[in-house]
Amino acid sequence: MYANVQILEVKNHQNLRFLPASDYGFARSLWQAPLALAEILPAALCFPVLFSTEAQVNALALLGKEHNQFVSEQNQWLASYVPVHVQRYPFVLGREKTASDFLLMADMDAPQFKSQQGEAIFDASGKLNAHFQPVVKLMLEFEAGRQSSVLQLLAEKEVLVPRSLFKRVGEQQVAIGQYRVVDQDKLAALDDATLATWTRNGLMRLIDAHLLSLRHLDVMLQA
Repeated sequence: MYANVQILEVKNHQNLRFLPASDYGFARSLWQAPLALAEILPAALCFPVLFSTEAQVNALALLGKEHNQFVSEQNQWLASYVPVHVQRYPFVLGREKTASDFLLMADMDAPQFKSQQGEAIFDASGKLNAHFQPVVKLMLEFEAGRQSSVLQLLAEKEVLVPRSLFKRVGEQQVAIGQYRVVDQDKLAALDDATLATWTRNGLMRLIDAHLLSLRHLDVMLQA
């Protein structure tokens, strides 16, 4: 996914048309997906939800060890929740280094652009087709959720610990990724005021969902 991302501009893409994919074959190689804050609860019902190792704490849904275990041999999605990162494909928002506004971009290698049928990306006046406004709205909400500072509290209170994931290849354990998880002992050691604040702002619900989602991890790594 996102192998050939370009800014969508009428001068370069005036004849480009979009036909929704009939299946999820395009997501077969996707083994993790970034999550917005509002996605953590529904995603945790289906996938292990982990946290990134970067300074900015972000949530991630782990979809497989090397490939997407939630895409069937018939390219159907096997989970009850589809991450927005998958829903929005092949579109994505980007920024130029000196700009504050988002730019609409897309993967030009996506199968959704291979047909001469479907909706034109740009209308006759050269503006973005109104048909695509809902996906732009979805992506703006996704980016806002990704930039939330709520998860940063986990790092500030030092309740996150490293978690390395491995898969078995023959007799060897091979690393597949570095993440962070909430340490329950560190969480229990927090003062009552912090725990009360996290309960009120909803962070405790997200932590509980994250911890419960780890049960999916053992199943995934054994598959």
